[in-house]
Amino acid sequence: MKSLLRTSLLLPLALTWAIPTPQATAADHLEITCSLLSASGDPPMIVLWVEKTDGTFLHTISMLSKDHKYYKDILKWWAAREGKESKEDLDASIGATIKWGQERTLNVPLPFAGADILDGNYVIRIEQRKDKGGHYSKDRIPLTAGFTTAEKDKVGYIKHISVTLKH
Repeated sequence: MKSLLRTSLLLPLALTWAIPTPQATAADHLEITCSLLSASGDPPMIVLWVEKTDGTFLHTISMLSKDHKYYKDILKWWAAREGKESKEDLDASIGATIKWGQERTLNVPLPFAGADILDGNYVIRIEQRKDKGGHYSKDRIPLTAGFTTAEKDKVGYIKHISVTLKH
């Protein structure tokens, strides 16, 4: 009898965990695919971050760079995130530099930093810099209300970038 009682008390808990929540059916990540132009020399450092439409920094998505010491050269991002992210946050968002003519796909979990970035009040910022080369810092991809996908071609050193909401 004790075994039956114990089982009947635990069964509702197990069923509660198995029921999908509304968040489980919502979008769970952004897929960002970025390809570089074909060129020579050192590839550029690229940083992607999310900020509010008013310019308030929210969260670094990815930092594609060859070395920590060059982070300060990504001027807009460095100034925007100053004091808002720890070294551990940055280490978690770092990837190898994309080589010329290659492509990289990033999967960015949602939500992050306690924000619903799909409410129409956010943008993805892109900043790029090449050693002894150009510096591009004005590129944005708006995350409009009802956002599903966005693409841009010829963004500085980037040949093509796409951002897609995935379930």
